Amino acid sequence: MYWDDVENHLGEERLAQLWLANAEVRAAVNRAVSGAAGEWPLEWFRREFSSLLPLQDCAVLGCGTGALERDLVRKRIANQVTAIDVAPSAVAFAEREAQKEGLAASIRYAVGDAADLLRENPGRFDGVFFHGALHHLSPVREVLRLADAALAAGGILYLDEYVGPSMDQWRWWRLVSANLSYYLAVPRHLRRPKLVRAPRNPGDPTEMIDSASILPAVRQGFHVVAERGYGGNILALVYPNLRHEAPPAVLQRTVRRLLAIERQVVRLAGHHYAVVVARKRPG
Repeated sequence: MYWDDVENHLGEERLAQLWLANAEVRAAVNRAVSGAAGEWPLEWFRREFSSLLPLQDCAVLGCGTGALERDLVRKRIANQVTAIDVAPSAVAFAEREAQKEGLAASIRYAVGDAADLLRENPGRFDGVFFHGALHHLSPVREVLRLADAALAAGGILYLDEYVGPSMDQWRWWRLVSANLSYYLAVPRHLRRPKLVRAPRNPGDPTEMIDSASILPAVRQGFHVVAERGYGGNILALVYPNLRHEAPPAVLQRTVRRLLAIERQVVRLAGHHYAVVVARKRPG
């Protein structure tokens, strides 16, 4: 299973390809969500919704190696968390990390299907959290319907997700702006392939499987109290194609140019990534 290869996902080579791991990008994302380069989205959430916190009983769906639920407990956003993932090795890793940090008493782990956890716990959770997991689930509207049913009255839905085109919607014309940016803003010696291609992952057939449905489904099924788009239209596509062994100053100048282009692109096309906070509707 693709997601069960923990070492691959945490390896230095893999992390170097991630646009959100770049310091310049992270500062831009933080500003887009919280207004401050040094305040991360979850810290913004804790500040902005402090009157509702801590949440007593929460669920993290598609927890992977466990960073989100550890942060929820560490930051006193949640008192208790149930975290679930389909990948046994990832869950085992997350359990070990929680033990190391002394957080194990507050986090219960399970290997299984996120929809099953929601289905089996109607009205239980004060918060349901997705971080980079909902865009791997399908159909999104059904998953969110189950999330709504699993939330207690007034419960919170939190997403930090890719919300752009679904995989079957990626046509050549969606890549025009990324390829133009690649050739206009990236020096030749920093380019690896000749073309920026659609973000398909042959090892993971769930990638972006129903992502275009996320924002419409959240807006229809919940009361949205905050929606913070943070781009990704250019950087998420171009950044993995750069030569990351280049001098840091050169790489960062290039990233800044790409960020400037992206700010213009999202004004026309909307954001491919967003943090969304919503609440269960009454009744």
